Amino acid sequence: MKTTLKLALLASSALFATPVLAQTPPLPPEHHTLDARGVDLVTGRFNLPPDLLNIGSGDGALSSGRFLVQGAWQDPSFRKLYLTSTSATVVQGAISIHFSRSGSTFTPTNNSGQSLKAEGTGYVFTTAGGEETRFSIDTCYTPTGNQCVDQYNIASITKPNGETITYNWTVQSYLRGVDGNGNPIIAYASRLGSVANNFGYRIVYGYVRDSITGGGGTLSTRLGEWKANTSATAYNEALELSTYVPQTLAFSGDTFSNIQVTNPAGGVTTYGYNAGQQLVSVRYPGSSTDDISITYEPIYGKVLSLTDATGTWSYSYTDAGTIRTTVATGPLGQSLTVVSNLTIGRATSVTEKVSTTPAVSRTTSYTYDTQRRLKRVTQPEGDYGELTYDTRGNVTQVLHAPKPGTGLENITTSATYPATCANPVTCNLPDSM
Repeated sequence: MKTTLKLALLASSALFATPVLAQTPPLPPEHHTLDARGVDLVTGRFNLPPDLLNIGSGDGALSSGRFLVQGAWQDPSFRKLYLTSTSATVVQGAISIHFSRSGSTFTPTNNSGQSLKAEGTGYVFTTAGGEETRFSIDTCYTPTGNQCVDQYNIASITKPNGETITYNWTVQSYLRGVDGNGNPIIAYASRLGSVANNFGYRIVYGYVRDSITGGGGTLSTRLGEWKANTSATAYNEALELSTYVPQTLAFSGDTFSNIQVTNPAGGVTTYGYNAGQQLVSVRYPGSSTDDISITYEPIYGKVLSLTDATGTWSYSYTDAGTIRTTVATGPLGQSLTVVSNLTIGRATSVTEKVSTTPAVSRTTSYTYDTQRRLKRVTQPEGDYGELTYDTRGNVTQVLHAPKPGTGLENITTSATYPATCANPVTCNLPDSM
């Protein structure tokens, strides 16, 4: 049986958590290599499609929700900026975009046309297509100052079509303790209150606790509950509330054993966890048994087996220095072997067993340039495609080389782009092809 690897060579945060998941998520990878079940065959992590709340359609539509990436729940539309003295990372949904830093100059480590620059007390991230994301300083607890000085929350997104999305944050102060002289130590925390755009749509977030102070429990518990998201409700500002029912995506659960997500139609998806806080089961609305079951490697948390409607798939990992070989084996003898370079986090070859009787396998190979961009894809029979990029990451040439021995000539397709880039909305569109 043939299997399909979603080698999306995906070009393509606040944690929207249930009460038990109110914690800082790990940074997502720069790139995913997912099989059809959502297992990343480079990292061994399990990823789930998002539970989504949508309002509107086409241009101006808003969405919110959460999806599982690198073992943590994140909102697919959310973004955050992390800085160090030498680097910057923009988290954009399921991926991270990295920059090197020299003072106020940021250079993308994987140049695909994006840029980052300082603006006032914040920063602006611009995609190759001209979409701008503005970040403002985060505010979090500290006895001596703002420990989130190098973390920036999303403030707004401006799209080329004129849509502006504004993120409204709530900041609350609380008593952290007292210093050696008996003086109060005032600390701060922030959470996302709502998201709205200029098309008239708004999403409002609900939480376990309205105030950090009072109400019993330890400070740590109160702070966690204040940040623990329990719902997202979508509103159409152009309509009177009496004329429609706002749609809500709700999250519940207070232990790591079961967490429920209730969609706007009332369907409940249940996520089961083990004592190690790993997702081990998923039960979708209407099911009486688990639809997905997962086991993990005990030390590093890589997926060892996954059972879904297709049967049970097993996963093994062998590391030799920076080279990892991952083998996914299916219930009908299917086999998928991925060799990856852990230094760049990319698959270098994928071997798929396309027939068990007789045994036939096909290997596709991948090479990358110094910025970890896809350079060449070589098909099982030797034909390949090769990409050339300009200094802004635009593809300027695609070379198609035929199978060896066919006598056919190479086919080259080229494109040119403006030499300078004053306006990213237009400068990364080809002048000619």
